[in-house]
Amino acid sequence: MTQAVLFSALFVYVLTKYLQSDQSEAVVSIAGVTLALLSVAAVVYHPQLVAHLLPVAIAICLVQFFARRSSAESSRSTVASTIRSHRPLYGQTLFLLAVFLAWTASVGFYLDTVAYITTSAADFIFGTGEAGAAVASQGASLSAIGASMAEIFLKLFGTSLVMMLLVAGLIVAVFGLGVRTQYEAVPAMTAYFTAGLAALGALFVLYFIASGSEIYFRVFGLMMVFAIVLGSVAITIGFTSLSRRLSRRSVQPLFSVGFAILLVASLLVIFPSPYIYNASPHVTDSSMNGYETAFANQSDDIEFVGLRGTIDRFDDAIHGNEERMRSHESASESAVEDGLVSSYDSDRYLILTKADYEREQHAYHGLRYTEQDLQSATTEQGVDRIQSNGDFELYYVNAGAE
Repeated sequence: MTQAVLFSALFVYVLTKYLQSDQSEAVVSIAGVTLALLSVAAVVYHPQLVAHLLPVAIAICLVQFFARRSSAESSRSTVASTIRSHRPLYGQTLFLLAVFLAWTASVGFYLDTVAYITTSAADFIFGTGEAGAAVASQGASLSAIGASMAEIFLKLFGTSLVMMLLVAGLIVAVFGLGVRTQYEAVPAMTAYFTAGLAALGALFVLYFIASGSEIYFRVFGLMMVFAIVLGSVAITIGFTSLSRRLSRRSVQPLFSVGFAILLVASLLVIFPSPYIYNASPHVTDSSMNGYETAFANQSDDIEFVGLRGTIDRFDDAIHGNEERMRSHESASESAVEDGLVSSYDSDRYLILTKADYEREQHAYHGLRYTEQDLQSATTEQGVDRIQSNGDFELYYVNAGAE
């Protein structure tokens, strides 16, 4: 989904070119054909991205519709008249919706997800659900290792917050104060993107109040694509305005330093690390080979057990499961602490990778599994190491062994 959000920047760029093209031009334009091709590519790339882009497109269509239906008195508005000169997005939105429905019609996962999110949100609205359960759980975990939600929020979203404040300032300046710039397209495009942000914001809230949902940050990532565009416009307008009042030499260093600070703060959280209490998602070849060997030599009547459900994802990657695997167990804290041999009624394979160990000890500070517990669990009598390649270790747990 991260790659899909990065891809969406190209979609937004062509969308901007398409909207600003003169509707008096030919019905079929280069921008229109390119946008249609990108719509198909986005659906193939990640259908959920399109599920999030559709509310943006619909919001822009509503802005265009009301601008065209405005009264003669309001037609004096420069923003409304500019929007009326833009090419309508109605046909492109219908095309995007049609491609999305055609691609996902035979995949029940998306319909099931929509049904689940809708039902969970309704439960919250009527007082039977809990919003943000994942955030509350992670907040408790952070407190347990000596961190805080405020600290993590500033690390993760400090630069995003700055951009959002810039967006708010741009909206107030354009629509509240009537500030005009040398860029004629700014007011209309600000109206489009503000409507898109509002639609995505509503979708973010819907995801957040759905119990058990953890995909609201995927919407936030797309929101930041539009926020960065508008925030960049705000920076440009602010720089130009201050340069007129003050000397350019005094303004330029201030903006350069500010930009450098935002850039460094952003780069610090691009790669997950202990800086944000998260492990790297990098997968080594030896880890993948270890899983492949373990699956190939598995006895059918003996199940795997690992840490934090990581086995399911490797099973999906290696076997190409049509449906996501959810059957492999995760060893509980009590099972690791009390001993695996006495915790299970039947034999198990225990998978413990170098990445598992580093995540639990360095990123999560032994929150669930301490170093001592992991060492004792893998060296107790009845637990034998049967496979190892440096990054991957497989143990045989002889349940009930004395």
